[in-house]
Amino acid sequence: LWAPATVDRDDLALIIGGRLRAIGGDSAECARIMLDFVAYLRDEARVLQHALSLRDYLFWAEFIARTRPLMDVRSCVVHGACMVLLDAIGAQGSAFGVSTRAPAAVKADCVQRLRAMVGWTGDVDTTAVQLGVVPARDAGAADLASLVVTATDGDRRQVGVRPFLVEAGAHAAAADSFALHAPTTFDNLVKILRAMQVGKPLLLEGSPGVGKTTLVSTLARIAGHRLVRINLSDQTDLMDLFGTDLPVDDGFAWCDAPFLQALKRGDWVLLDEINLASQSVLEGLNSCLDHRGTVYISELDREFTLSHGFRLFAAQNPLGQGGGRKGLPRSFVNRFTQVYMDELQRDDLQIICAELFPAHDGIDAVLEFNWQMHQATMGRREFGAMGAPWEFNLRDVSRFMELALTPSALERAPKPVDEFIPMLYEQRMRTPADRLRVRDLFASVFGRALAPHTPSLHVTEAFLQVGNAVLPRRPADARLTRLRALATQLPCLESLM
Repeated sequence: LWAPATVDRDDLALIIGGRLRAIGGDSAECARIMLDFVAYLRDEARVLQHALSLRDYLFWAEFIARTRPLMDVRSCVVHGACMVLLDAIGAQGSAFGVSTRAPAAVKADCVQRLRAMVGWTGDVDTTAVQLGVVPARDAGAADLASLVVTATDGDRRQVGVRPFLVEAGAHAAAADSFALHAPTTFDNLVKILRAMQVGKPLLLEGSPGVGKTTLVSTLARIAGHRLVRINLSDQTDLMDLFGTDLPVDDGFAWCDAPFLQALKRGDWVLLDEINLASQSVLEGLNSCLDHRGTVYISELDREFTLSHGFRLFAAQNPLGQGGGRKGLPRSFVNRFTQVYMDELQRDDLQIICAELFPAHDGIDAVLEFNWQMHQATMGRREFGAMGAPWEFNLRDVSRFMELALTPSALERAPKPVDEFIPMLYEQRMRTPADRLRVRDLFASVFGRALAPHTPSLHVTEAFLQVGNAVLPRRPADARLTRLRALATQLPCLESLM
């Protein structure tokens, strides 16, 4: 039997109105606005690639009912639309089709139309309501760091950005140096906190280095929750998540795996690289994602229910970034609240690096060079076609600064930035022409040509040196070899060391 989707407007209005009964006389008006906005996305903006599921409507209505005590009903409708629909723009498997426009531009147009529908103008409190709808750069908040608060009500402690707070855990909260006050990072944080207002698991998608894992880890630390991070791959099996029988002295005994341990304790779990997991793993996770909230272990013939405080996060990179990735089934994705993590901008990187590396004078030039590399290869696509897509992001800047600040075995003076450009940027390029463009870009940013460098090989009883890289030797374990290092291999060998 074919079960058609519920798309009749009257049926949907009846179902949504029933779920919104708790908010009183505004339920019918909220249902009308929700249906009108979806009709606008489908018929006028033409950005929906498939009909919104009934599950999405129900979670939108549940969000409105739960957050109604925190803000006015207009704000509840707008934030609910952002959580269910607009925060997923750009993510794989979302209801929105592929667009040549940037996700932020599409979201801005949709938000503007929705605000007009609900009559939401600029007369609301900026910091308490508009953040998460309007980008932090445009919202007018002077000090974003001060908006991350800890609220205490008797024995109850909550952490977050008002009005979106989450229950704190039993563990001691730890201070963190992560720069939550960077505008894009703050926007991503608010999206995560908003999605946590309902019990649905979260699926975070964004480019490598945007801070998916780090942001969840930081939120867990400041909220006092233990976070269990599990990296998935195509080789991950269900026994790696739930457990298996292991040999003991008198036979075999069941041993819980990290996921099941966290489920019992009520910890937070982050499943990283979920779009690398096999279909059997995805099917095994289904029962703890839906209304059942349980995990059945056939070997034990027992069913485990999600403990209080348990939260499930999943993270993935876009399909085109990295091999072996596959699109998750739409039915599986629909069990999550999708959050597309916006890419860090130039000012975000400046704020974060000033927090992490305040003592280095060359950080501004390094940031500018890294940003120009990203724009030239992925923005304007002037070079680097072979080997693309490239990601020149915060990770590259962090590696650069860590290398620059690490004491050298050869000298006490600060290391010149020229030393690491070939390793971190030039040698990643596939063709001589692209490597030459990297050198030209260095000259335009730093105002001087990249110093020529021909590493030499030196071997002593105590050290192996290739150029500026030095490794200690253990002569007792060294083996003689007939292989000889070629001059053309020395630059790569130096980078490797």
